[in-house]
Amino acid sequence: MSECVNTISSEDLINYWKTFFENKLSIDEINNMLKDLSNMDIKKIISDSEGFNFQVEDTLIWGKIKNESLLQEILEISQNRCYWNYFFEPFLKKYFDNIIDAINECNIISNVKTFLLDTVTAILSQLNQIANQTLIIELYYAKQNNLSIGKTKEERGEYFLNVLLKDDSYRKEIYSSYPELTRLLELKVKFITDYIIKIIYDTNKEISNLEFHLNDNKKIGKIKNLYMGEGDTHNKGKSVVRLIFDSDKVLIYKPHKLEIDQKYYEFIQWVNSLNIIGKSKENLLAVKTYSIDDAGWAEYIEYYECDNEKDIEYFYYRIGRILCLVHTLNGNDMHNENIIAHKNMPVLIDLETLMHPDINSNIVAESAMEIAVNEVLGAVTSTHLLPSKIVNAKNNKILEIGGLGACIEQESPFKSKYIDGYGTDDVKILKRYGVIQPHNNNPIYKKQLIDAKSYKENIINGFKDMYKWILENKKVYANKVKSIFKNCDIRVLYRGTNVYAQVLFSSFHPDLLTSYTDRYIFLHRIAIDYKNKNHKILKKEIRDLSQGDIPYFSINSSKNISDRLNINNEINTTNNITIEKVIEKINNMSEIKMYRQVTAINTSFMTDSDKGHIKTTLNFQNNKKRKYNKEDFIKKVSEIANYMLERSITGEKSNIKSRTWLETQDIDLGFKIYDNAS
Repeated sequence: MSECVNTISSEDLINYWKTFFENKLSIDEINNMLKDLSNMDIKKIISDSEGFNFQVEDTLIWGKIKNESLLQEILEISQNRCYWNYFFEPFLKKYFDNIIDAINECNIISNVKTFLLDTVTAILSQLNQIANQTLIIELYYAKQNNLSIGKTKEERGEYFLNVLLKDDSYRKEIYSSYPELTRLLELKVKFITDYIIKIIYDTNKEISNLEFHLNDNKKIGKIKNLYMGEGDTHNKGKSVVRLIFDSDKVLIYKPHKLEIDQKYYEFIQWVNSLNIIGKSKENLLAVKTYSIDDAGWAEYIEYYECDNEKDIEYFYYRIGRILCLVHTLNGNDMHNENIIAHKNMPVLIDLETLMHPDINSNIVAESAMEIAVNEVLGAVTSTHLLPSKIVNAKNNKILEIGGLGACIEQESPFKSKYIDGYGTDDVKILKRYGVIQPHNNNPIYKKQLIDAKSYKENIINGFKDMYKWILENKKVYANKVKSIFKNCDIRVLYRGTNVYAQVLFSSFHPDLLTSYTDRYIFLHRIAIDYKNKNHKILKKEIRDLSQGDIPYFSINSSKNISDRLNINNEINTTNNITIEKVIEKINNMSEIKMYRQVTAINTSFMTDSDKGHIKTTLNFQNNKKRKYNKEDFIKKVSEIANYMLERSITGEKSNIKSRTWLETQDIDLGFKIYDNAS
């Protein structure tokens, strides 16, 4: 059992909290931050510390429930999938009957036991992420105090699992020792249970519409399996769920309205109708969806192999067209998990960030350098559809995450934690560089993954064909974009998801789970630079993290909700309306900018072997007898100068004129800025 902790002085407690911020903030600064963001101060927290810990264990179910035998059967089966599952039994008992009541009421589940196994497994997976560090500590304490019986480490591990973690008094002692852990576990089970019940009700109610819109009006059957991702949850435990019906039809359920996906589908149908080059290879494919007010279903796109080599060329030509469209729509986050190679069709499957606003800048670019930086940040490379790298600056290891990258197995540049010794009393958490397998983003032919670099010219041709048509039809294109995408809710990536995930996982350390206040103050490290940030956003971040979720923000594409955050998590920290910025970008398109983007495409595929200057194959000789025409030289130099001036970026700030150029370099943005103030 947990070791006793002596009463800690206020001074020691405050110094402990100070370490949460790596001693970058003074006590007064921490106190001011707590006042501004959470309406509390250190003195009040210390005096009311007992009031912040909730007696959640008293609300759990310790006796038998209505469907006790079925729950026990599910727990026994799931033992092979989720270690330590009996530790969570009282939490499951509190909500298990609610799921079965929904199943019985709706009659949309094909096999109740199979569905419940999927459901309980999904819940246990989330709970393990929160509790495994604490349970490893408790297993160590049990070993030190001879509570685990057995001659071998396997026997003692088995005893801990099947005896101690089934003992109510033992579980209660752990729950009371870690009140914040108990609160989090109960909250997570409630959130996921409510969410799964909603999926059942929604699917049952909308089954006819799903058949009509997503299954060619054919019967879809009942739900056979439910698979909830092990990744991030948002907005009270919600995440993307894959539903498999007994007709083998697969649909993706998402916990938000799929308005942007529906708009994109309509947009792609319009683009296909343009018949720009008059060939079938220009047609694109978008995911069909069906939405209700707060949720939606999308068809599942299968990863299929190409039939022939021409399919590969068509695939990458279409990628070029999609790249152009996403670029003009200010899309980003189109990484390798968000695109599926469906034979010769590249299909984007997550469009939440299609029209992403610039939330970090309210400054009008004036100087040539500022204008150039904005152009680089808005280049095709920012879509992440092209090869894109994440670099660990500490070891220079690289991870390719781009939509067209990662066609081979990779080693993660960052060490991740994993549990070693499951099933024994010698279990521990270790770190290693994980192995990341290729996703389904690149086409496959004759069982071989195809590297996009070999088809770079196809990508460029598709990009240029689409770009040139837009140049010739700017007004038509801009009007169509505005009419389709106006008043559309889009997700805003205010901060990198990995940043949230690191803070969240760190907050599951056992030391922080013994007290609500310790963990709550720890989560304020996300706001260490709070003075320069939007306080409403920071409050929402801390609130979501405190309930075990990754913060989620959205914005309406046509509204200016400057510097505010409402109950629907809408956010905008700029004075620019997203749809207007997209239209402005379209209106500013030019042939010169097109070739800058082509340069960025070329650069994105460069590797170490491509570095350095390109060497000519011509042989030069010093011919002293050759006569040169001075006028011809001047004429040629003038042509070169005019060529350079046409392709320069100019600006004026504080009455100082400046000029700069974008130079091809092997860097993440695809450009290097050469500056020349004049």
